Amino acid sequence: MCAKNEKNMKCKYHVDDKTTTRLLENVLACYLDQPYHRLLREYVVVNVVLEDGRIEILLTPRYSANLLSLLPCEHVYTMGLHVASIHRRDLRLHLSLGQLIEHVITRSYIIVREKPLRKLLYGRQVFVSEDEYIEYVPPPREECKRVAVLDENRRFAAWGVIRQASGGKLLIKPLVDVGWYLRSGV
Repeated sequence: MCAKNEKNMKCKYHVDDKTTTRLLENVLACYLDQPYHRLLREYVVVNVVLEDGRIEILLTPRYSANLLSLLPCEHVYTMGLHVASIHRRDLRLHLSLGQLIEHVITRSYIIVREKPLRKLLYGRQVFVSEDEYIEYVPPPREECKRVAVLDENRRFAAWGVIRQASGGKLLIKPLVDVGWYLRSGV
C-alpha cells in the first residue's frame, strides 16, 4: 500500500490480524446471512498501518499472502482487494467490498430503479418512493448503519445511508458510489 505516490510514507503491515479480521466479520454480518467464513476462507486479512495513522484493510488471496513476508512494506503498493479504511476511528467501506459480496447480500440493501440510481451515481442524495425501488431490506441491528445500493440486476452501485422521509419516501445518501471514480479523476 505504501508507494511513491504516498510520498514515501512509512508503513507496517500485519497479516491475518485478529482484531481487523473480527472487525471485517462484524461488517460482513450486517450484509450476509450465510456464514461469511466461507468468503474469508479464501483470503487473509491484511492491514497496512500508514505513518499518518490511517489503516488500509486488504483481503489478500491466501496463496499470495506469503509473498508479503518477502517484501518490505515500502515496496508493496497493493496486494489483494482494498476493502476498507480506518481513519480517526471512522470505518469507510470501499467499492471493492460491495462488488465482492453483491451476489450474496441478503440484508442491509436496497435495489433501486434506473432513474434514481443515475442521480445517486452523481453523488447526489435521492428521495425514492415505493415505485422507484424494487426491494429494501433494512439493516438487522443498530450498528449496521450503511446499506448496499444495488441496481436492478443486483450489481453493486454504492454504499449509502437511508433515512425515512415524509410521504412514505426513503432518502438515500450515498457515502461512496461507482460514479465517484469518474468524478474524482482517479
